Amino acid sequence: MDAASRWSLTGMILLSGLFLCQSCSKEASFEPLFDIDQEGRFESVTLVAETSAWFNKGESAGPSYRSTRMVVCNWKGYDSRGFLRFTSFPDTDAVAAITSAELYLYATRVEGGGAFMDIHTLSDTLIQAEIYWGEMPGITPEPVAGFAIPAESGDSVFVDVTETVASWVNRDSSNFGFAIKPREEEGQEFLVEFATREVPAKTTISEEDTTILDLRPALRIAYVDTAGEDQTVISVATVDTFADTLLTPFPEDDSRLLCGSGFPSRSFIHFQMGRIPKGATVTRSIMNLVIDAAASSFDSMGVRCYAVVDTMPWSGFDTTIGATGTETVTILAENMGADRTLKMDITGLVQPLVARQETNSGFAIRASNETFDLDFVRFWSHTQPDTALRPSLTVDYVVAPGLPFSEGGNR
Repeated sequence: MDAASRWSLTGMILLSGLFLCQSCSKEASFEPLFDIDQEGRFESVTLVAETSAWFNKGESAGPSYRSTRMVVCNWKGYDSRGFLRFTSFPDTDAVAAITSAELYLYATRVEGGGAFMDIHTLSDTLIQAEIYWGEMPGITPEPVAGFAIPAESGDSVFVDVTETVASWVNRDSSNFGFAIKPREEEGQEFLVEFATREVPAKTTISEEDTTILDLRPALRIAYVDTAGEDQTVISVATVDTFADTLLTPFPEDDSRLLCGSGFPSRSFIHFQMGRIPKGATVTRSIMNLVIDAAASSFDSMGVRCYAVVDTMPWSGFDTTIGATGTETVTILAENMGADRTLKMDITGLVQPLVARQETNSGFAIRASNETFDLDFVRFWSHTQPDTALRPSLTVDYVVAPGLPFSEGGNR
């Protein structure tokens, strides 16, 4: 082969190689036939609760007897009584006559008004640690005294109980204590909170006013002793026999959920998450609960959400819930405004459910402190006819991009 032929053959080989390289270059720079991001990689779905329920511990457990509030009410489904017992009385043998006995209470909160309360005496022993609505001491059928509800908070209440205290001091009857309950009058709704024995006494009001201010329930007993001298004894409710409130169960209403701290109540909610791909990464998940403000009672209340770990989550209050939950979300009555939706970020709880790492057994909503005061909040449930009011869960997630080639080969 002469030189010219060899150069011609070399040129053909080089051109062929260039062509092949260009073909390889096209194959290596393959581009998908669609934009992954615009074809559903970023998704957002709103799920509406398919199941919901609420349960109350023991149906009517009383709140902590160390509370600073004694609640007596007939208010939005609550029926609450207060119990008091005083034990520091004058020595019977030294008393010639009881001249007066006055019960002092201080109202720290008033809702409603224009109604009355009655005071009854107890007919058996008050054991506060064991007390609840279904197991309370008996009370005498007829009241021994009554008083009007104060018009507003910050009012003192004084009730004449001279005849009853005289009977106790003279040992004509046994001192088991007092019960305070709403007078049963049709159409009356009110809630009054009284300061309890747990409220610390203030030594002075201010530097200028050195009056001693004591808001604790007290019984002022004035008497004449056997020597003819006027005497006074002030008795403060004893801590071991003082009960601040008792509550009836709420009337059954499956259109609302309940979270309470005055008597512990928890709500359970379940959402179907099968539409969310198993491999999705949850970027944000918000539970939306619409508050029924008219059926709630709280000033400031903390609420937490847990992922239920029991496979049978709808069995009752004592159902096992997750060991960890969301951060506490505080709801303020004054800040609810027109949009009364409580939004709880539960992203960390939803991700393991989407990844199928944990069974989706629903969520538990509970008060952050279940032994505090009488606060409660009610949310609309999954049976609410207006679907916009039902509990919902908005899940934003990312679907990982697929491989650039299909199984059959994307050419």
